Amino acid sequence: MQFPFLPEVENVLRTAGWFPGRKIDAAGIYCSRLRCPLFPAAQQAIEEFGNLYFSDSPYVAWRVRSPFCINPAEAWYSYWPEEELEEYQDSLHCRVYPLGFSGGMGKDGKIWQHEASSVFLMDENKRVFSSGYEDYLLGDSIEAALSTLILQSGSVLWDLEKDTPRENQP
Repeated sequence: MQFPFLPEVENVLRTAGWFPGRKIDAAGIYCSRLRCPLFPAAQQAIEEFGNLYFSDSPYVAWRVRSPFCINPAEAWYSYWPEEELEEYQDSLHCRVYPLGFSGGMGKDGKIWQHEASSVFLMDENKRVFSSGYEDYLLGDSIEAALSTLILQSGSVLWDLEKDTPRENQP
């Protein structure tokens, strides 16, 4: 995937272990472990950005970024009931795949779930959503979603039933 990341976003991505052309075996790692089919858009996103972990160290001092990771297995097994995945798919009228999650960070450096945690889902149209207390569209691609998560700006409160932005944005 080619996407012109802002320098500050690229710096955070590289610190987490990403580099241009990175490719992990997404199908081999996740297809056998998860009970949902891996479709091409999700596979490409995971191949390039899978198994990256981002600390809560904010890039900009006036915003606090929650720690997050791109790891479908952790999102699936730790935080996402299968029934909710099916409801999400029904609402969006297409398949979705868990990409990762945000949460808190323990002293051991591991990300853990708390009441403000959210799961990241990609739909077949490459859109990435954050589902937790509220649903947000993070971006129309994994690259846009990562930029939104890293810079903590640009997410859109989403109405799943209408598959449109919610009328009353904060």
